[in-house]
Amino acid sequence: MKLIIPGMFFLMFGMALFVVANASDDVDGAFKILQKFADFTVGKEEQPSEIDSAAGPMNDYTLIPKTYLVQFDQRARITNFEQLIIDFLGRSRGIPRSAITMRQTISTSLFSGASFSVNFEHSIKAIESIPDVISVYPVYSVPGPKPFTNYVSSDQKNNNQEAPAIAHDLTGVAQIHDQMKNFGKGVRIAVIDSGIDYFHPALGGCFGSQCKVAFGHDFVGDRFSASNPIPVSDDDPIDDCSASSHGTHVAGIIAANATEISQIGFMPIVPFLGVAPQATLGAC
Repeated sequence: MKLIIPGMFFLMFGMALFVVANASDDVDGAFKILQKFADFTVGKEEQPSEIDSAAGPMNDYTLIPKTYLVQFDQRARITNFEQLIIDFLGRSRGIPRSAITMRQTISTSLFSGASFSVNFEHSIKAIESIPDVISVYPVYSVPGPKPFTNYVSSDQKNNNQEAPAIAHDLTGVAQIHDQMKNFGKGVRIAVIDSGIDYFHPALGGCFGSQCKVAFGHDFVGDRFSASNPIPVSDDDPIDDCSASSHGTHVAGIIAANATEISQIGFMPIVPFLGVAPQATLGAC
């Protein structure tokens, strides 16, 4: 088995994924794993793990050393990933329990695996040899988007001589709005990202069954990060709109209604509608 590095790999709670669930609140199993892989040669078992030097640069991503995401064969029906990893590495490789830090376990109909760190000298072969592991991936810390500070609209750039081409015209959304009068009513969309700032007036200003953002859950907690990888879930999917936020932006593209906002601090430079402004949103 080869050790595989994805050219672009986003952990489940770090990526934006849209899930349409018109008839049910249950969106489990609707995740889609998007991966682009590149192979590299694994060193001999006698050599300590050198995955960081072998991986090479990954844009602005920072490799987290001695940390892995392993994928298990779903046919094995493993019930406790953590126990399997700790018992095997301790029994066959002499790695103490205290040197292993579990970061995350994932068990869905599409992917079964676990992320963990090993603070003890070991080889890649040791990780590959864990029973029923079919793939091993490195783990990167992905920086959040940089704040957008200097916005100049297209009409300002062109001295108002030319109307800006907006995305809805280019993608056909404007035609759906204008001709079919379809604004997404009755559609339920889950945004699996960094949460949503549901207090924003363009996104309804509230959270609950009667609001635009009607359902959701925070699976990792407000303090979750690469340096604090222990999830602490809660029922409030609020996005704090910090420099690392992303979910509110995505939710705005999907379902914002920013056509009649007069509140200071929230007025858009150009009033706009999202793709489906009458849709109901869920946030994770």
